Amino acid sequence: MKKLLVPYLSQRKAYADSFWQERTCGLVALLSAIYFLKRTDGPSPEAFLEKARSIGARDPRFGWIHEKLLTLVREEGILAHRKEYRTKDGFTQNISVDTAITDFVKSLDQEVPVLVSIY
Repeated sequence: MKKLLVPYLSQRKAYADSFWQERTCGLVALLSAIYFLKRTDGPSPEAFLEKARSIGARDPRFGWIHEKLLTLVREEGILAHRKEYRTKDGFTQNISVDTAITDFVKSLDQEVPVLVSIY
């Protein structure tokens, strides 16, 4: 498995507002992946947050809306998709852990970062 040198960003350093410091881990992870894939700087953390807010990518009750976050990544010219490793009821897996890990390793070997969200 290949180790990717994805730039490290800290949500606590990226945002001065303590409200956003606690709520932007996924956003900063996406931005790190964008910086890695574009091999150059992408939008600033503040600009990325403002863009996310402008398209309604965060629901105040439930948090970030993954499909809208993918829209932000795609607008940066990066092919992105989400893949669910669960059944429709959300409780039982229909894909084995081994399958998921195989998918992740394949992506990393192709120098494509993998972001995992557990909810």
